[in-house]
Amino acid sequence: MALTNKPKKQRIFLSVAHGKINQKHQDGTVDSFTDLDGRITAISQKTVNFGKGEETFVEITVTDNGQDYVLSFNKSSHQFRQVIAKLASDKDFASKVITFTVWENRDGYTQVSVLADGVKMTKPEKLEYPKLEYVTIAGKEIPNPEKRDAYVEKVLARVVKYFNEYMTDQAREQEYPGEPVDD
Repeated sequence: MALTNKPKKQRIFLSVAHGKINQKHQDGTVDSFTDLDGRITAISQKTVNFGKGEETFVEITVTDNGQDYVLSFNKSSHQFRQVIAKLASDKDFASKVITFTVWENRDGYTQVSVLADGVKMTKPEKLEYPKLEYVTIAGKEIPNPEKRDAYVEKVLARVVKYFNEYMTDQAREQEYPGEPVDD
């Protein structure tokens, strides 16, 4: 038996800014889109040091027709909080086609709406992010996102739990077709 080298599938990396989903190319050009849809196939975090300190990004991989799109959000961004709250509203989101639609509101802020199988997702009523608190240091008021960030972490953990449960059920279904997957 001969080993063959399969070409590695190229992932397309995307970010959200200026009311668009953006793909930056190596030559510096940018393609912009308003929508991305497909099934969520991975959720991961990575920390990057840009020289001014570390920032954490959450990458949501969306697969459409065999192509992987990695949509990256700064974990401290408003757009990320919008997305994660909406995904938290439906524990079956991983079984559905998810559409991310990005636009800029009248005030110039980038917004993200999320649809599951064409139905708009909304954040659960009881999910309220704590307000950003401020502390005074050396006579200056500076933001202290500690409580809000801790709450975001809890919401993200819930979304990852839902996603992992779905993926485990799918793997079990492939291994034991036709058998119930509920424990």
